[in-house]
Amino acid sequence: MLLKRLFNTIKRKRYFIKIFLNEYVIASIFNNYSQNLSPGSIVYIADSNIWPGGLVDRLKGIISLYDYSRKHKLDFYIYLSNNRDFTNYLTLKNNNMYLNQLDRNMFKNKLCYHLDDTELRDLDSVIDRSRINHIYLNQNLLKYQNSNNDGKWHELYQRLFTPSESIIKNVEKVVSKYQKYIAFHFRFGPLLGDFDDNGFIWDESKQKDEIKIINKSVLKHIANYPTYNIYIASDSSKFVKQLYEKNQNIFFYNKLSNASMDNYEQSVIELLILSKAKEIVQFYRPNMKVLSFSKYASLIGDNKYQLIKI
Repeated sequence: MLLKRLFNTIKRKRYFIKIFLNEYVIASIFNNYSQNLSPGSIVYIADSNIWPGGLVDRLKGIISLYDYSRKHKLDFYIYLSNNRDFTNYLTLKNNNMYLNQLDRNMFKNKLCYHLDDTELRDLDSVIDRSRINHIYLNQNLLKYQNSNNDGKWHELYQRLFTPSESIIKNVEKVVSKYQKYIAFHFRFGPLLGDFDDNGFIWDESKQKDEIKIINKSVLKHIANYPTYNIYIASDSSKFVKQLYEKNQNIFFYNKLSNASMDNYEQSVIELLILSKAKEIVQFYRPNMKVLSFSKYASLIGDNKYQLIKI
């Protein structure tokens, strides 16, 4: 554990140095752009310098910083480079928060790099009231500060975001036929070979065995929801299609979905379909991933979430 913490600290410092040199030293020499933001302002950043995490990781960082800024009466802004921008699909209710450009003057601004900083609990020691705070963050800090942190996260999400008209229409296309449904979520990563992210892939025999085990558990749990349809959410189209064939009268899925960390439109659609379910059930087998996507979908929809370990 100590060794892992040391490794993560070294990694964060390395990325901090990379961003500082690239953006606040070298790039700022050739960029005369200047912003008139108030000292103490907080700017959430997700840019091409580093992978900032998926959609939910970005929402966690934004909402954590927004919560702090409201409590301490500090101005709050969001800067997203073009390839990190999801706000065409999950739009900001207050467009004045959105920065199209960023002043990287090293004397006016403080760079704070806290991606994957699991030791960070609050921002008191991070925020500089005399400078503008440029912060990379993907943690939900509310869980350390509020007794009803899930309810608070839901409230702040609703204050900040609303889906675009096109997203609302696309979600309705999938769910409009189903008055009430449960969502079953399965996160395989590369295990079933749908895509290659340099991760471990089960061989063909192992894939068949694991799918059989998961299917058995799924069909067993369907009995708990006799009056509901079941929405299948997964990053594996192979798994979704074979499960759908088991019972097309009960199961349904988003036939246009194409799992990708960079497809923000599909990520937002999937997030909102899950959030509208009566309950979200995530299934887990060894080597599968338990990330926060379905958990935070349940916070957005204020519905129940449970994890089933098979």
